[in-house]
This record gives sequence, C-alpha cells and structure tokens, in this order.
Amino acid sequence: MSFLSLTNHKYMNKPLILNVIAFVLILLTGCAPKPDEIREIPAAPPVSIEKELTSQTKQLSEQQTEKLKDYIQLSESGSDPQRQQYILQMAEWLYEQLEIPAARSAIDKIKPEYLSASQVEKATLLKNRIMLAQGENLNVLQALPLNLDNLSNSQKIEILSIRAQAFLGAGYPFEAIRTRLELATLLQDKLPIDDNQYTIWRILNMMSLNSLKQINTLELDASIKGWLELAIATKNNQHNWQHLEQVYQDWLLSHPFHPAGDTFLSTLAKNQTELIKHPKHITLLLPLKSKYAAAARSIRDGFLSAHFSTAANNRPEISVIDTSSSETPIWQQYQTAIQKGSDFIVGPLSKTAIEELSKVKELEIPVLTLNYAEHQTSVTDNLFQFGLLPEDEAVQIAELAIKQGKKYAAVLVPATSWGQRLQDAFEAQFVKLGGEVRSTQTYQTKRNDFSNSITHLLNLTQSQQRFNKIKRTLGDNLKFEAYRRRDIDMIFIASHPRAARSILPQLKFHHASDLQVYSTSHAFSGVIDNSADRDINQLVYCDIPWVLEDNKLKSAIIKNWPQTSKHYSRLYALGADAYHLIPYLGRLKARSEERFSGYTGNLLLDPLLRIHRELIFAQFISGTPQPLSAENMSLIYHPEPTDNNEPGQQTIN
Repeated sequence: MSFLSLTNHKYMNKPLILNVIAFVLILLTGCAPKPDEIREIPAAPPVSIEKELTSQTKQLSEQQTEKLKDYIQLSESGSDPQRQQYILQMAEWLYEQLEIPAARSAIDKIKPEYLSASQVEKATLLKNRIMLAQGENLNVLQALPLNLDNLSNSQKIEILSIRAQAFLGAGYPFEAIRTRLELATLLQDKLPIDDNQYTIWRILNMMSLNSLKQINTLELDASIKGWLELAIATKNNQHNWQHLEQVYQDWLLSHPFHPAGDTFLSTLAKNQTELIKHPKHITLLLPLKSKYAAAARSIRDGFLSAHFSTAANNRPEISVIDTSSSETPIWQQYQTAIQKGSDFIVGPLSKTAIEELSKVKELEIPVLTLNYAEHQTSVTDNLFQFGLLPEDEAVQIAELAIKQGKKYAAVLVPATSWGQRLQDAFEAQFVKLGGEVRSTQTYQTKRNDFSNSITHLLNLTQSQQRFNKIKRTLGDNLKFEAYRRRDIDMIFIASHPRAARSILPQLKFHHASDLQVYSTSHAFSGVIDNSADRDINQLVYCDIPWVLEDNKLKSAIIKNWPQTSKHYSRLYALGADAYHLIPYLGRLKARSEERFSGYTGNLLLDPLLRIHRELIFAQFISGTPQPLSAENMSLIYHPEPTDNNEPGQQTIN
C-alpha cells in the first residue's frame, strides 16, 4: 500500500458513525442529548471532593486555593446539571493553573448525561489535553476522532493540534509533521501560520538525517517532500554553515511555490547560524601512552582528520597533552591547557578525572569530555560530556521493540557490570512504555556453549523436568520434544560479536527461531564479514551512521589507517564528532529541540549537559547489516488493535 493510500485509509474512509461515537462518547461515559438541550435526570447525592482535590494541588497560592474551594462548594450544591457544569469549569480552571492531576480527577467525575452536546465536546477535548499533559499520548491518539468532516473549522484546528502534540510525544515526529501540514490548510491568520511553520521546522530538526532520508523515499505530496528536502539539505551542510544561503536559494529554485519559500526561508539561514561559536585554540587531553593508548590515538586521529577536512581559514590551533601519567592530577592538566592559551578543552577520557571536574559549579573554559561521570547529580557549567554511552542504545532498542508491537520480553546479558547496565536501561524503558520483562538470565562471557542460560531463559529446563517425571512413571518408550515458554514475543541480548554468533544459532536450536532478537551495536564488529555474521541473520540492532553509511572522511581514515580503522572505527567517529560538535554546543544547550547530525548519531544534550545519541536501526541479511526501512522503523503510526490478547500462556507439556 502506498503512503498516500495509507493516509487516506486512516483518516478519510471511516463511517460517520465512528466520528459521532469517538467525539461524543470517548473518555466520557453516557450519551449526549441533542445540541444544547438538557435532560432532567434525578440528581445523585453529592460526594465531597475537597480533600481529594486540595491534596493533589502543588503550587496554588492561598487565594487560588480559596477559589478552588469555591468551585468545589458550587459543584456540591444545587442539583444537576448545574453541578456538572461547575465541575467542568473547575477542571478547566485547574488545567489553566497547571494543576494537572487535580484537573484529571475533576474531569473524571463529570457525568456527561447532564451536559449539552457542546459541553460534552468541550469536556472531551479538555480531557484529551489533560491526558496529553500527563504523557498518555497513545491513549489520546486512540481517543481522538478520525473523521473531522462534520466539525467546525475551530474544532478541526483544536483536534489536529492535540493530535500533532500526541504524535510527537509518542515518538512519531513524521506523523506530527504530516498532521501540522493538514492543520496548515485550515489556518487563516499570519501569526498561527508562521507559528505552525516554525513548529514543523523544529520537529524536522529533531529527526535524524537517516530518518528524513528514509521517509523521503515514500510516496509523498510536494509540500511534505519540500519540507523534507529542506531539512536534509540543512543537515548535510552543518559543517558548511557559511554556504547555507546558497543552499537555500538552490532549494527555492527546485520548490518555487512551496509555502516555506516566503517569510520562513528568508530568516532560516540566520536562524541556523545563531549561537554558533568557534574557539581559537583547542587542547586535547588524551592518555596516549597508557593501556588505552590505541583507543586514545584513534580518537585523536579522528579529531585531527575532521580538523584538516575543514577550510583552512576556519581551523583553530590544536594542542595535545598526554595524560598517561596518573601522578598528574586533572586540575594541573586543565591549568596547563589554559596557560597554553586554550579557550576550549577536549578530554579527558578517564571517568575518575571527569568525576573531579564535575564536582565544581563552573569551569573557567569549556570542556568536552570523552566519557561520562559515574555519579553526577548537578550541572557543572561549561562541562559537556560525550561518549559512546551503551545505555542510549539499550533504551532505543526498547523503544523500537514497543513500536514494532512487542510487549513481553526475555533478556539475556553477560554476568558483568556492563551487562547489568544494559539490562537495567532496556528494562526501565521497556516497562515505562508499557512492556513487561518476563524472563532474565545471565551468561558467562568466556564460554562458547550458552545452552544452560538459554534453557533457563526459555523455561526449557522445566519442560525437561516434567518429561523426566512422566518417564519415571510410564517407562522409557516415550517420545519427547521440549517446549519453550509461550508468554514472550521478543528477546533482547547484550553481547559482543563472538558471543552473538553463538547465541543466535543456539536460540534457534532451542525452539526460539520465531522470536525476534534485538541487540546493541556491540554485537557487530563494525567490519563486514558475511561468512561469520551469517550466524546472526535476522538480528535487529542499532549502530552509528559511520558504520552503516559511507562518507569522505571515513574513506580517508580507512586509507590512512587501514588496520586500526577496522578495530576502532567507532572511536574515529567519536573523535570526528567531538571536533564538529564544539561550535554547536551553545546551540544545543540553549534549544532543547536542537539536534546535531553526527557520525555517531543524531546528537542531543540533556539538562546535565551530557550528549546522547540516536542511532540507526538495521537488520542482518545474508551476513550484512541493512538499515531498516521507514515502515520497519515504525516511523508511520498504526493504531493499536482493540484486541489486547497476550502471547499464548505457558502450558503443561
């Protein structure tokens, strides 16, 4: 099915009755009367809600608390429908005061049978906004009506605005953009039109370059294509920001009638270069003669390769300080860099040194570390932390699995602190998104036979024990085939290449060939080896763009360092990104929606000034990782089926 036909199917070909049911009855029980008519129904005895609501408010002033009590008194006096109207007004007022839990409690108490049709509509939309504020994005998407044909223009605008926000919150940025483009056709005044365009751009800017390219392969109308190609052109020229004016003029020649080609485009080039700051002298702090020397040199060479690939007139001075000596404290190395005239530092690599830096409130000159502090709880101004954080990958695998409809996971990780970190990160995100981890096991990394861990993971041990018991009772002439547990629909493994190449075949041998297996980038060496990696065919994993895509800098590094570029490819990418990130750190810090499209992923900054990476998803086919398509990455939203059946429960065999 083409993208356009899918779109039409989702939003247009629904019977009118669905719109009536969804808009009037969703979230609120009962049946609304004809417009603006009130049915007289005997009043139910009021139940005081003052204690409940006042206990849920967190930031009301004394005067506001008194106003809330007035609303409560009005909602408990008199008879319906007046009481219900006061509850609706109170819920709306609480929402405006950002007292979201109390507003939810109030709206849930409304009895729609006492309200007019217009009041039911108002209450329904208010509840959707409240649910949106509480993060119930998927519930909002399920609740909103699909067919808007018979609604007023203002109602359509309201619903589409809520839907766009819900899509973004649920992790479907492209659907949010598509909804906002539908919204654009309804807007008439310049201010909301401009605001909608800038919101579309902010969402596009959040998306990874890979996602934009994947979506751009779909069958789309000219307006969406234009926006996508504008975003792709911008991301492709992040390192050439001086040429953005020309890039945008070239785009305009290809899209002369695009709605973004007027006011929006005229300010875009200036907007994209705001908050960019280039240092004049950068010092690298790296342990070049320690046990981490090979990794440190790879980062350094990636950094310097990026440096020499830029225009000569934009290159800062570069110094390198060897931090191998454990006797030289980080603060002495930091001061040495300042004395050399540095206005920016990259490094250190040591977690211990980063912990020391994170204990102060502010650093004199900015630092971009190449690892992360273990126990940071507060912000150190000017301390930015960057590295290949494995937890980021486990979190994204959990998100992908949920989007692909997986709900019940088994987890297999090595019996190491690294394995536990990945398990914790995966499980926390999977459960947060509504999944359930039903089985966990560890394995010993030095072994080749993982059958003991796998049989316990899949409950095959119990199946064997039941057979042995029956055999003792009935005799030897019995046929037996073990049955694995049936209450899971996926497996997450944390492993390095050698273990992964053994674990996947053994999972298939132990009756789990029908379960999708997911992992992180650590399962792949980064070097194509069709013969060895045939054993991990069908594995879905995430990796950095540097590994899965070709680029000029990568080709140059492979040519200059043919051996180390194979074993440390991701560290070369880390060094290159560290160089290119520096001018953009202020921009990432100032704008929460800002992303930098790097070699190590789509990069963003959290409130603790830690860089996180959004990676590319791929699947092994014939021993080679192939990036997932837009559909398989679940960039397109499909409403959840009403059937909530779980996978088959375990049975006695």
